[in-house]
Amino acid sequence: MVILSEHLYAQKTSQQLIDSLLPLVNNKEDSNQIKVLCLLSRRYSSIDFNKGIYYGNLALKISKKIKWTFGEAKSYSALAKNYWSNSDYMQSIDNGQKAATLIEKENNSTELLLAYNTIANTIFAQKNYDLALSYYYKSLRLFENTNREKIPNYPIGNILNNIGMTYQAKGQLDEALKYYEKTIALKNTDSIQIAKALIYEGTAFTELKKIELALEKLNQSYQLSMRLNDLSVAAECLRYISLTYEENKQFDSAIYALKKNLVINTKLRDPNEMAKAKCKIGHLIIEKLKYNQTHLTKKNNNAKGQITEALLNINEGIKLSAFTSDLYAKSEYQKTLSEAYEFSGDYKKSLEAYKKSTANKDSLNNKEKDREFYKKMLEFDYNRKKDSIAFGNQIQKEKIKSLQQQNKLKDFKLKQQLLFGLFIFLLLLSVTVIISNRYKIKSITLKKKLETETNERLIQESNYNIDLNNLRLAALRTQMNPHFIFNCLNSIKLFAEENDTASASAFLTSFSKLIRKMLDSTKSEKIILADEIEMIQLYLHMEKMRLKEKLNFIVSVNDDVDIDFVEIPTLLMQPYVENAIWHGLMPKENGGNITINIKNQETDNLIISIIDDGIGRTNSAQLKTDKSHTSHGTKLTNERIRIFNEKYKTHCKIVTSDIYDHNSEIAGTKVDIIIPYLNKDSN
Repeated sequence: MVILSEHLYAQKTSQQLIDSLLPLVNNKEDSNQIKVLCLLSRRYSSIDFNKGIYYGNLALKISKKIKWTFGEAKSYSALAKNYWSNSDYMQSIDNGQKAATLIEKENNSTELLLAYNTIANTIFAQKNYDLALSYYYKSLRLFENTNREKIPNYPIGNILNNIGMTYQAKGQLDEALKYYEKTIALKNTDSIQIAKALIYEGTAFTELKKIELALEKLNQSYQLSMRLNDLSVAAECLRYISLTYEENKQFDSAIYALKKNLVINTKLRDPNEMAKAKCKIGHLIIEKLKYNQTHLTKKNNNAKGQITEALLNINEGIKLSAFTSDLYAKSEYQKTLSEAYEFSGDYKKSLEAYKKSTANKDSLNNKEKDREFYKKMLEFDYNRKKDSIAFGNQIQKEKIKSLQQQNKLKDFKLKQQLLFGLFIFLLLLSVTVIISNRYKIKSITLKKKLETETNERLIQESNYNIDLNNLRLAALRTQMNPHFIFNCLNSIKLFAEENDTASASAFLTSFSKLIRKMLDSTKSEKIILADEIEMIQLYLHMEKMRLKEKLNFIVSVNDDVDIDFVEIPTLLMQPYVENAIWHGLMPKENGGNITINIKNQETDNLIISIIDDGIGRTNSAQLKTDKSHTSHGTKLTNERIRIFNEKYKTHCKIVTSDIYDHNSEIAGTKVDIIIPYLNKDSN
């Protein structure tokens, strides 16, 4: 049996710990398995909180099953930490309080300290510093009143540092420095917390504009953390050293410190910190050029090289940040990229990056609103008892005051004056209430009217979205009809029977790719034109492989059409291409040709022309071949376009016409799909 001791993992990085714990996860349902799952959950909180929540819930399930209360408490504590990482503060507080309640019954001081600290960290993240301090002090009192033998390895410096950081966040730097000094004065058993305290001291001195003293403290922290081989603290220290140099306009030193930070975070395999470092390096290079008043228009080769280096670093950082949930960081990275492109003179890319930054910022603002709501809820819960006591005292004072006033009313004349004054007061109050009520009624009526109009608009938009989604799915079903899928599978079988493995493999690859792209396209009501072209080419290529010489096709795009920038409604071309093949070309003995032309109509519209040299609409109708499928697909497309036009206030349309030869005979059919421009960021 594996006996798990948590303090043995204290000096490992999160990834190293995860790598060592994953092999221990199995189907056992005992206390050791719960400890493994809880450790995994806590360490995943800083890397992938979704996995952290998964392992925390698994530990909680096993704990309840074997009725191990202490295991339940550890599970709730791990879940609280993960919800904190996800900025879900209400869930974090709820799980933290459940953990604290269970741990208090178990009388386990170490776990109770962890639970209090998690609750305090959650409240701190909501910027409710006074309430956070109350929990940090609660942790400190618990530590001071607990026998050290019960908590031999608990880092008291962590509590002291948290109190100091809270005072620093409140702007009380002198008070913060006192607690950092208390940590620094501890014994070597708390060396990592001493290194962190030196970092926080350095940041406080930076705020006080004492740059030399700040750098001295930060360098001490870096040297100590390197001696202790704690690379994560060393990397954090280098980041603050860089910020301090930047504050003093020493850009070369700032960049050098960040490059050392990047090397360490690469060793730690921490993509979030690597992204932060790379984007900051690019930002500092641009700031250095601005500070030295060097601009690209001077044709300075050195400046061009530095700008290229800056853009490379920022773009690499943004790629590394793809899986982070930190919307603020993503917004800042895109903003940094936008400023760098603007400085280089590439205003188009600068605008694209700025739009992405704004989109992330909008999502972040929604989270900030939730954060403020949670903060108010916590303040209400915390102050409820205190407010009720104060209210009771106030009522008592009012009673005493009323008795004193009654004792002063000794003669009849004074009573008459009081009654007269009371009458005047009530009269004025009645008038005030009447006017106030009229105003309130008017305000409420107006508010309800506005709410009704808003709700109607939202319902209308929701109905549009539902209709579009249903029609997209219906369009997908018409494209992926059983007849088409059966023919494709039958073709693969035929190739296999003929031992044409190359053709079978190519056909199967194209088929799977087409199916995947069709399914992906249903997730949005618009699609990039390049993706739509790729899907229609795949479809035509497969039909050509099946029909061999009976089908030829050409897809041409004018040079003035930016297929990577223009968007069109999804799943739009395929029904008309399918009609052209099966009702225009296939009735002809030798098949025929399909031409797809994509061009601009001046500057307002995009025109997609689907041309076939088939038998024409009239002859096709007389043959009565599979009319139900064709009319169904066309009807769905027309309905989708109608709803699309209503929602976006635009004017997409389909124009179908016959083609005649020089003898005025029908020589084919032409379908024009006319679409006003819808760019990627259109609303």
